[in-house]
Amino acid sequence: MQKKFLKKVEKSQTLLLNEQSRRLQQEGGKIYKFGFGQSPFLPPETVIEKLQSAAHRKEYSPVQGIPELREAVARFHQQLDRVEIEGKMC
Repeated sequence: MQKKFLKKVEKSQTLLLNEQSRRLQQEGGKIYKFGFGQSPFLPPETVIEKLQSAAHRKEYSPVQGIPELREAVARFHQQLDRVEIEGKMC
């Protein structure tokens, strides 16, 4: 009889991120969540074109977000809202 082995399943990065943010919040940290659900409207045509050009890639973006985008969002809110936010990965 041939033995079959199951591949070890890693914990979801999304769940890990939620646990980490919940823990930081319980410790008194201020958490800004930028997760989005399903959009009720179509994206702009330029976004659709960019998505189509990257459709050959199979991997997801990092759950924590793209580092350059996180930094840009942090800078935007620092300037606009005068809040101290770091876009660095945890």
